[in-house]
Amino acid sequence: MRKTIIAIAGCIVLLLLGYAGFRGYKVWKQNHWLVMAKNFAAKDDARNEVLCLQQLLRLNPRNLEACRMMAELTEAVRSPSALIWRQRTLELNPNSITDRLALVQTAVTFKDYATATNALSGVSKADQKSPLYQNLAGVIAISQGQVAEAAQHFSEAAQLDPGNPAPRLNLAVVHLHGSNSLDQAEARIELKRISMDATNF
Repeated sequence: MRKTIIAIAGCIVLLLLGYAGFRGYKVWKQNHWLVMAKNFAAKDDARNEVLCLQQLLRLNPRNLEACRMMAELTEAVRSPSALIWRQRTLELNPNSITDRLALVQTAVTFKDYATATNALSGVSKADQKSPLYQNLAGVIAISQGQVAEAAQHFSEAAQLDPGNPAPRLNLAVVHLHGSNSLDQAEARIELKRISMDATNF
């Protein structure tokens, strides 16, 4: 009886060691593919980067970093699958404001304003104070014909990040297409100022 217990205990230990070894190998393999993907990304070798990421995601479809890299890659080549990868990334990391705004930005790029609006609605009040949020909210407001709201968002973004010409440019364009002649005149001056600033770089 004692020998049987020892044999069973030995089998259990072997199984546990085997499982731990398998888990360790799986983690090592994921890290290996991720490092290779990053190396190929550094060399601008998108084809091999994708192949490495695909291998990694076969091992672990929930690897957040791999999903994020796939989103960036597909977005760079303007593939609509970028939206799927952005959504997947946010599902894996729902509390990340960076991943949420990245999804909004990608959705806006592909003119999927429904997805952009839904993702933007999940931004907390505290995170709404970011210039990127305000600028994206302005773009979405424009798409919905809410010009006054868009102008307010662009103005807020410009105040939060005065060094970034994008919200100032957006605000000037909104005013330029408005009916207020004073706003139109100020918009022309602002557009000229932005243009002059751009030539100084």
